[in-house]
Amino acid sequence: MTAYGAQHAHSCKIRYEELRAVSNMYGGYTLGWGTLALINAGLAQTKNRSGLNWFLISLLIGPLATFFIVISDKKSS
Repeated sequence: MTAYGAQHAHSCKIRYEELRAVSNMYGGYTLGWGTLALINAGLAQTKNRSGLNWFLISLLIGPLATFFIVISDKKSS
């Protein structure tokens, strides 16, 4: 392996480890928050409310949106 090849391989390893560390820090929360937003959109639709609006609201306030959807009455159509 040339000197450049060894240096490049070391550089790639460092970048991979940095990306893995960031993913471990935020990956689980991001996935969970997004999943909750999708669940809230479906729950809102069962109450005749806009799924898209509640999805977007859920991305901002997360579990609080779930609480507000659950306590809200079903909207008459």
